[in-house]
Amino acid sequence: MYIHGMEQEFYTPGSAAGSYRGQRRSQDLLEAALTLFAERGYRGTTVRDIAQELGIQGPSLYNHMHSKQEILRDIMFSTMEQAFAAQRVAIAGVNDVAEQLRRAAEAHARLAIRYRREVLITHREIPSLDKQDQALISSKIKEYVRGFQVIVERGCSLGRFSVESPRVTSFAILEMLNGVEKW
Repeated sequence: MYIHGMEQEFYTPGSAAGSYRGQRRSQDLLEAALTLFAERGYRGTTVRDIAQELGIQGPSLYNHMHSKQEILRDIMFSTMEQAFAAQRVAIAGVNDVAEQLRRAAEAHARLAIRYRREVLITHREIPSLDKQDQALISSKIKEYVRGFQVIVERGCSLGRFSVESPRVTSFAILEMLNGVEKW
């Protein structure tokens, strides 16, 4: 499976490697799950709902996935990988800390707009993951936020920024950016 333009490849049981038909069905499955999870929430979406959206029988869906939990986990981890990649690319080769922050913020805003459903699901559905994956995704989110915090801290130490708490400032920046698609 591929998340809409994201480079992360998903394991697709039941389809031959490189099979267009298998990839197409997996993309359709992911698209249906993304839409339903974003609209109804993970717990409000059943495997039967996803199958119905695809026009197939519920049991047939298991030819393309192991579980609904696997789809959720793949969406969330791929979204975080995409966020990390966008952040790295945005600040690569840039020495000016203010420009780094601007570029990291722009990259995040673009991600939040382009992958609105994936970002919404990643933020909203952490409690729906099993405990181990909750801890892992929470850790990845903290690490991502820390990337912003490091930039703000460096800006403060260089006298370019003046904030009381780089941590709170980083959270505030990200919260504003996460809401950009609603503006």
